[in-house]
Amino acid sequence: MTRAAPLLFFLILSSAAAQDPAGTLISSHSVAFNPRTGKTYVVDAPHGKLWILNAALKTAKSIDIGKGPAAVALNTKTGAVYVTLSGEGHLACLDGKTDAVTARLEVGPHPYALAIDENANRIYVTNTFSDIVAVVHAATNSIDRLRLG
Repeated sequence: MTRAAPLLFFLILSSAAAQDPAGTLISSHSVAFNPRTGKTYVVDAPHGKLWILNAALKTAKSIDIGKGPAAVALNTKTGAVYVTLSGEGHLACLDGKTDAVTARLEVGPHPYALAIDENANRIYVTNTFSDIVAVVHAATNSIDRLRLG
């Protein structure tokens, strides 16, 4: 990858985001990179989109992901991608090969951050203003809720 590729992607995203500026919380959890596929996933909260950048192919595309995407994470073992949708209380699950949404799971009122245990194939989702952590078993999409404190 040349040094110009990241700049190209930055300009594409900046151009898209500049269409309708809005105040939004930007988090370090709003971008994820898959070293196996070379894809970078970036949430676009004001527009309800997920951007998928492919440096090798020099492409950038967006998909409508849902209301209030806040964070993205991926499981490099399975290739699955997960996006918290704070505006609708869901976790969007995507197939990392096709980038298609495969499931939407109810995980709490305002899901924000998430972490993945690749060995156990579990996703941990925190909810803003809540003491509940949703534990998603990715193989079955079943959910356990753990109360903290």
